[in-house]
Amino acid sequence: MTMYSDDEIDLIVSNPVLHRANDREYAEKMRKQNEDSGVIYIDTLLDTGLTDDFWICDMCNDQINVVDEQGESISVYLWLQTRALCGNCIDKYEEQGYLNEGKMFCPCCIGKEKV
Repeated sequence: MTMYSDDEIDLIVSNPVLHRANDREYAEKMRKQNEDSGVIYIDTLLDTGLTDDFWICDMCNDQINVVDEQGESISVYLWLQTRALCGNCIDKYEEQGYLNEGKMFCPCCIGKEKV
């Protein structure tokens, strides 16, 4: 039994570039799996040319820095495991009590952590 239900856990992405690359790989796999069945698989990562280091806040649309000056990864906070938040929005929603108490690191990209 876990302490929190899935909808009560926010996600910390410790390596956003690797995380995005993993998402893209999965999307390519899903598109290939579905192409023969007539299902059209639309995915932003595949269809827009977004680079793996381009992240924006899903609440205010500010760009989120995911790599520091030394090339080290900077973590990204995913509210409800899906909505990337910039530092200002993290502060704002934490203050308003919207962020979940339960937090976990994304298992696909656990690495060197910089918060």
